[in-house]
Amino acid sequence: MVEVEITQRSRRYGYVFWKSCQDEEMAALLGKREVVEVTFMNAEHGKKKIDWQYRRISIGWRWTRSLPESKRAFILKISKSNRLEIQCR
Repeated sequence: MVEVEITQRSRRYGYVFWKSCQDEEMAALLGKREVVEVTFMNAEHGKKKIDWQYRRISIGWRWTRSLPESKRAFILKISKSNRLEIQCR
């Protein structure tokens, strides 16, 4: 499980952005995958590319802009079915 801050940039552009200091955690979570099936807030989002160069995964701006300001972090984990599950806290 990895916790990533929800930044204003995340809300505006619809990505999960992580910092360089979290590269090892993300690599341990995702392995060497280039693409992953994503479930965000219990909704299926299909296959999404993992952009390792810019440290981001797209989930769509329509989803992130509607998040309440009280939500401060994305919680990422791999489910038993090998999907990336993203919840907000």
